[in-house]
This record gives sequence, C-alpha cells and structure tokens, in this order.
Amino acid sequence: MDGGSHESDVLSLFRERGQLSRTDVIALSGLSRTTVNHRLSTLTASGLLVPVEGGESTGGRPSSRFDFSARRAVILCADIGATGFTVAACDLSGAPLADAERTIDVWSGPEAVLSLVLEAFRAIDTGDEIWGIAVGVPGPVEFAAHRVVNPPIMTGWDRFDIAAWFAPHYGAPVLVENDANARAVAEARVHRLDNVIALKLGTGIGAGLVFNGQIIRGDKGAAGDIGHTRATIVDPEPRECRCGSFDCVEAYAGGCCGRSASPPPAPGTSSSSSATATSRRCGGSARRAASSATRSPISSAS
Repeated sequence: MDGGSHESDVLSLFRERGQLSRTDVIALSGLSRTTVNHRLSTLTASGLLVPVEGGESTGGRPSSRFDFSARRAVILCADIGATGFTVAACDLSGAPLADAERTIDVWSGPEAVLSLVLEAFRAIDTGDEIWGIAVGVPGPVEFAAHRVVNPPIMTGWDRFDIAAWFAPHYGAPVLVENDANARAVAEARVHRLDNVIALKLGTGIGAGLVFNGQIIRGDKGAAGDIGHTRATIVDPEPRECRCGSFDCVEAYAGGCCGRSASPPPAPGTSSSSSATATSRRCGGSARRAASSATRSPISSAS
C-alpha cells in the first residue's frame, strides 16, 4: 500500500472513525467522487475494507458503507524486558488476539532470548497472515538498522541484527524499537496526544519522548535513557549499577536496585511479581531516586 496521500490516507479515516459511506469519505477527504471510488475499490480488493449493508439513502439507492477489516492480517509483537517478555498476535487495529508471557534472562544474549520469543510466537499462532513483526527491547536502538546500540545492561546484544535473525522464519518486515519509545507512541496514538513523556519503571528505568507527534530518539537512540544518568540524591557509599557505573538512577529505583545485579527469577516465576517484590524491598531508595530523576538535567530539558 502506498504510504503517501493515496489509499493509506483514506484507510486512516476508517481506522479513526469506523464505518463510513462513500459520501462521508468524499466530505472528510475533500477528494472527488471518482478518486474516492477508485481508492475504495482498491482497499476493498486488498481486503482492508469490507462492504457493510444498510447505508443511508439520499433519494436513490442506499449509499454503500464500508468498514475497516482489522482481521485482514496480524502483527506479531514482543515486549522484551530484563527478566521476562510478553508476546502477542494483534489485529491491524492493535487489539491482541492471543498472548503469552515467559521468564528470561536478557543477559543470556540475543540468540537464546530470540529463540524463546520465536517459540512463543509459534505457540500463539492464530492462523492469520502475518504482515509484520514488532520487537521492543530495553536498550538504545539504532532504528534504521534494527539494532541495539551500546546497551547498558544487554550483554552480547550490541549491534546484533534482530531483523536479520527473524528473516529465515518470517517473510514479514521487522521493526525494532526501544520499549519506552514504543509505549510513548502507543499512548500518544490512543489518547491522540502530540506531546508525551512516558516513564517505564520496572527492572530497568527509561523514558519515551514524543514531541509534535514524532519520537525523539537522540544520539544513538539514548534520548530517554534516564535510568543511567547519575542520581542527585545518593547514599554515602556509592551504589554500583548493573551497567558498571555507580549511583545511576536505576541503581536506586530499578527492580534490581541492590548493590549488584540480582539474579533473574526462577523459571515459572512471574517476572512482574518478582519485580514488584524487589521494588518493595527498595523502599525509600526508590522514592529518593524518583525525586532525583525529576531534578536531573535530562528530565528538566524534556
């Protein structure tokens, strides 16, 4: 489908507004009837629109109505964290049709983790045509190259080509994004906001920045990597972070905010419940670090 102001723009009207008639599309798009008829025919032939009975009448025959066919295909999505991941098969509106969770250790490297993701994808196979794969990772991403770049905690992932790894298994395009950026974009689109700062507080800490409807990635994809900025309220004795530095915000407020990296949860343990329990043990450290983050230069500039 052409990504310019062609069929894709007409399709966006249906995704945003639901069922529409030809007359509605003409009024909303400003296009001629001939152009609208051509684009509706193209979208219907591709299966992205389906005719709906019962359109309104203006004196002649009832006006045809159309609706977006969200089940035309699915997108496979994976949200990879430090100690677990969630996968989902979503329809073209973003609604999950099937999902699964797994406990992992992201430090075991990309081959081991992505093999588990692939296994989980196959376990939730809906039988629908797959049009894309989206992968969120807890580290800076070189977006155009589909690679993690200089990740503070993802040992062995630096510059690993995630899209190329999936290529032998799926013939669909692969999008790789920082997990906090992905969350920020989702919130911005669902709530129709142009400017969003989305904070991710879990095993790691990060932020996704959307301004004027665009993701702000910064140099080497690290614009929102606030977890590895230095905390301004710290303990008398420096606290080591999993990235190898000291007194990072994440060392005080992250889900593994002990003196050293905590081991991953035992197999079968819910990663979310493990992180919650660890965060509770952090107590005052988390509150101090959260306060510190709001005073840091990156947060203020945002």
